[in-house]
Amino acid sequence: FYLDLIAKKTAGGLEVIGAPHRWVMSANWKTAADNFVGDSYHTLFAHRSMVELGMAPGDPNFASAPAEISLQNGHGVGVLGFPPTLADFPEYEGYPDEVVDQMAASYPSPAHKDMMRRSAFIHGTVFPNLSFINVTIAPDHMSPPTPFITFRVWHPLSHDRMEILSWFLVERDAPEWLRDASQASYVNNFGPGGVFEQDDAEAWKAITESVQGPFAGAGLLNYEMGMDLTPLTDWPGPGEALPSGYAEQNQRRFWGRWLEYMGQ
Repeated sequence: FYLDLIAKKTAGGLEVIGAPHRWVMSANWKTAADNFVGDSYHTLFAHRSMVELGMAPGDPNFASAPAEISLQNGHGVGVLGFPPTLADFPEYEGYPDEVVDQMAASYPSPAHKDMMRRSAFIHGTVFPNLSFINVTIAPDHMSPPTPFITFRVWHPLSHDRMEILSWFLVERDAPEWLRDASQASYVNNFGPGGVFEQDDAEAWKAITESVQGPFAGAGLLNYEMGMDLTPLTDWPGPGEALPSGYAEQNQRRFWGRWLEYMGQ
């Protein structure tokens, strides 16, 4: 259902542009998978410089719009909308009419189109190490926001090193200007040297280093965020959906599944 939300906007589906970006990072692969499965709330802190440049929403309620959805077997996805204070945010993630006009016929259900209409940011992880985002971000502080799609594999090399394979995708029948602008937004934000990517890389590396010490091993991590939230009863998609991105339900399911594989 949720992969269809990203991949079936148009009749032509998605097209991979070029070879994947590949690079090695000194971080455990699970830090990245955890980040993409449910960590919608880190933007204002980890990416504060982007907020100050106006390339990311500064309203803390941005991540409070539904929904964070946990699925079976450790999978998780977020379909985040925009709060009333961001009423000027474009519908359909800012996709142009050439794409939006195809959605009704291309999507498997009307629920998909309505969900995309209200969406500002889609992220997720297919357990264990395939992640994706479909988000609208400006390629730089002088340009308008542009949607882009990337799929990633977090390939473990050791307990503290991983290889990242990152693909850029775009609608096969998207207009040429959108293809170019979308690729620029992806490269500048989530390419190997992208501004968002560098923020995340620093955090993942620091986490990997800090948890190897004796102090970290003696403590417990708190993953209780969102346990007081009531699941949505009218959510049109599969899974258990919570009405806020300020929740760690997806992370709890991800780590629970991983522990099952570890025999615990």
